[in-house]
Amino acid sequence: MPTVFIPPQMRELTGGAAEVQVRGRNVRQVIAALEARFPGLGDRLQHDDQVAPGLAFAIDGVISPR
Repeated sequence: MPTVFIPPQMRELTGGAAEVQVRGRNVRQVIAALEARFPGLGDRLQHDDQVAPGLAFAIDGVISPR
C-alpha cells in the first residue's frame, strides 16, 4: 500500500496528517483514493487530469517530476 507524504500546505485537508496510506497501483489510482478519503485534495494534486505543475512523486525512492 503506497505511503503518501503530505506537504505542509495541504495538511489542513488531511486533518494535519503528514503522511497517509491509500490503495492504488498507479499515480492516478492513488490520487483518486486520496480524493475519496480527503475531499478537495485531488483538486490540489491534479490539473486537467494531469499531475499538477510543480509536484513530484517518488516510486521506490526514485523521484519523478510531473
